[in-house]
Order: sequence, then structure tokens, then C-alpha cells
Amino acid sequence: MSLPVEDMVSIGAAIAGCGLTPPKDALTLTPSPSAMAKPQRLHAAAGQLAEDAPEIIIHPEAAWSLEQALIEAMVRCLAEGELGEDRSALRYHVLIMHRFRRAVEENPDQPLYIPEPCKSIGCRTGRCGHAARSSWG
Repeated sequence: MSLPVEDMVSIGAAIAGCGLTPPKDALTLTPSPSAMAKPQRLHAAAGQLAEDAPEIIIHPEAAWSLEQALIEAMVRCLAEGELGEDRSALRYHVLIMHRFRRAVEENPDQPLYIPEPCKSIGCRTGRCGHAARSSWG
């Protein structure tokens, strides 16, 4: 599922009483099993309806109701979930920084122009900068 950020913020405030603005840093969110159960049930019911009674799900009112129920379930998952640092992003940043350091150490007598080591390690300059800020502050 996806919603525009503006919609997510207003829907989050209306349904869960909290802002659901995307965080600046990479985070993971793990919904509680009870919160996750509802969208799973709704997804299964939608699939069953599409197979067994497609004439029901093609009605705009039925489709809208299902969509609203799924949005509410998604917001509950986001609002009640447990936040954690995105470990895969962190591992990737560490990998970039190791490659970056190695590229710098291989040429200690040469002036350092950031795009050059970034190119040699196969990383965009912006991504290297983000990894450096994450690693070095």
C-alpha cells in the first residue's frame, strides 16, 4: 500500500492521533502481531471476494469501504509499531565508509577530491556524503 505523504500525515492525525511524517533517518517499523492481523485478514477477504464474488468488489462503494478499512489498518500498524534503526542501511553505510577509507589510504600522497574515491568505490557522491554524516556525525 502507498499513500502520498500529505495524506498519510492527515490520516494519521485523524485515525491514530499522531503525525505519520516520514523520519529523516532510515528506520524500521515492526507492527505488533495484533495490529498486523487486521490488514492480513482484510487482504485475504479482498482476494476471496475477487475470486468468488467479483461483482461485489467492482461496486465503487464496496471498493471504497475496503480501501478505507485497509488504510485504517495500515495507520494502526504504523502508529502502534515498534521503531528501530534500519540495520541494513547502517550496514551499507559502514561498507561504504570502509571502501572510502581504503580508497583514501591507497593514495596517501595525492590530494583528495571527494568525487574520485566515490567513483572508485562505485558510490554516488551524495550517498558517500550521507554515509559519512551517519558515521562521523
